Amino acid sequence: MLYGWLFRIANDAAKAEQQRGDRIMKEIETLEKRKTELNDELALTRESVSRFDQFEPTIGHDFQCALCWIRRGVRSAIKQIPSVNGTDMFRCETCHSEFSKG
Repeated sequence: MLYGWLFRIANDAAKAEQQRGDRIMKEIETLEKRKTELNDELALTRESVSRFDQFEPTIGHDFQCALCWIRRGVRSAIKQIPSVNGTDMFRCETCHSEFSKG
């Protein structure tokens, strides 16, 4: 056929575009998954900010870890630990964050 070479070029181009479309679809799926993850993180941050109004600095006789409460809604005590410079130091029993008073 006289125009067969044009059909081969068209066929090759169509296959290449199909492969390109497949790559784009995979990228879209990856981005949609990441968008879902980010939306979940955003919801957590909004919950965290709203927890500030319910923060209580103490749990019984202990101070409460502000980070555990704000970030995860977990009530956790912080205990005083030794300090080398005389500053009051505390460590969270849950997240192990350290705080200095003052």
